[in-house]
Amino acid sequence: IMRIIFLALTTILITVTGQAATLQPGWKNVTQILTWEDKFGQCMIAIEGYTGSSECNGGWATLDCQGSFVSKSIASRNLELAQMSIALNSKVYTRIDESRKHNGYCLVYQMQLLNEN
Repeated sequence: IMRIIFLALTTILITVTGQAATLQPGWKNVTQILTWEDKFGQCMIAIEGYTGSSECNGGWATLDCQGSFVSKSIASRNLELAQMSIALNSKVYTRIDESRKHNGYCLVYQMQLLNEN
């Protein structure tokens, strides 16, 4: 019975670790910012090294400024963090949700600015 529990936990750990690797969370540079009135959730960012996955287009991720998945307030704060990241040449920590997307681009649901000074 212990072997079955061990195998089950190992399988879960590999699955969760594999998913996190696909989503590529971590400290990255924002390389571009795009706003668009009626596409991509109205704003999105290009993230250095983000390749996407089978569920997400690569290179870019939506911040959802139109408020479909997160509040407009949170989206606005994430956009501000992205702007600060470029202005200060600092990295941001991002987490991306593959289940929520605009025009094939997945949602950044967590962003944190790194003070590198």
